[in-house]
Amino acid sequence: MITAASYALGFGMPRGQKSVLSLGICTRNCGAAMAPLFVAPDVDQSAIVMVTLGSPMMVGFASIAARLFAARAGQPVNS
Repeated sequence: MITAASYALGFGMPRGQKSVLSLGICTRNCGAAMAPLFVAPDVDQSAIVMVTLGSPMMVGFASIAARLFAARAGQPVNS
């Protein structure tokens, strides 16, 4: 949702810049989610599970968005 909104609201930007901006926003919180897990001595197990499951989902959604942006730009998509 945020990826599509940032792409749609990128008024005046070229298509390539909007795609990069949208993908950056889509993947920006991965490090912020993992940092407390490595620093805190007693971390809740459910937090570890949520970050562990959320990271592959983030990569999957970012790759889907990248394919959609490439198809919209008319670029060939490498599988």
